[in-house]
Amino acid sequence: SVVLTLTTTGGGCGTTSATKSIAINPNPTLTIGTAVAAICQGGTTGQLGGTFGGGATGAIWSDGGAGGSFANNSGATPGTATYTASATAPATITLTLTTSGGLCGTTSLTKPLTVNPTPSVDAGAAVAAICQSGTSLALNGAFSGGATGAVWSDGGAGGSFTNNGGTTPGTATYTASATAPTSVVLTLTSSGGGCGTTSATNSIAINPKPTLTIGSAVAAICQGGTTGQLGGTFGGGATGAIWSDGGAGGSFANNGGGTPNSATYTASATAPATIT
Repeated sequence: SVVLTLTTTGGGCGTTSATKSIAINPNPTLTIGTAVAAICQGGTTGQLGGTFGGGATGAIWSDGGAGGSFANNSGATPGTATYTASATAPATITLTLTTSGGLCGTTSLTKPLTVNPTPSVDAGAAVAAICQSGTSLALNGAFSGGATGAVWSDGGAGGSFTNNGGTTPGTATYTASATAPTSVVLTLTSSGGGCGTTSATNSIAINPKPTLTIGSAVAAICQGGTTGQLGGTFGGGATGAIWSDGGAGGSFANNGGGTPNSATYTASATAPATIT
């Protein structure tokens, strides 16, 4: 409050005065607080700081349309407010603290917030099937965002990778183990950056190798004679097994492939002493 005094001048009879008061409303004031530590996209700050005074009755934070959200931002205690950046936030956000209330308008202060990008990985398109012990084509994975690399793994399936140093995951290839299961999940995991890691997966079908057992020894026969059943089984990826005599001129019975163990062999009349 200010007292305004009106005092006369001139004349021969002295002076006289009269007064009246004028109310002075204080301007709003702000402090913005200290710098805010960087966060990741989707991350949340510590308390933002900041105080209001003068004629202000509160102060509200805003992010200039950057898409984030605030907690404890009712205006009464701006110093305790926190900010959560959106998942797609830009690298720098301007946080603005603006007063509310009072009769003398508003005032604002700003400070920047650094937002580090989250890592992203793409495990690529489907990978063509390979055989046990076989090697895939390039896996076509990629990384982006805050990641500085990405490494493949096979979840303990026993295979191995080439060109898997992390900087060029799209050129990596995978070699399945000799005993690999029928499907292996390949995982691409980001590395580097300040915002943790993320992973993506891709499956590769593993076709089993064919397997054979040859059966027990075959009893000797005479030229023109016929053996007992030859024995032998197939498995793994094989769907059959066929006997042959390396051009020794004999013939087989029951040699269609489905039941090689029941096949028999008849030697030619001029068969050599040993046939493989």
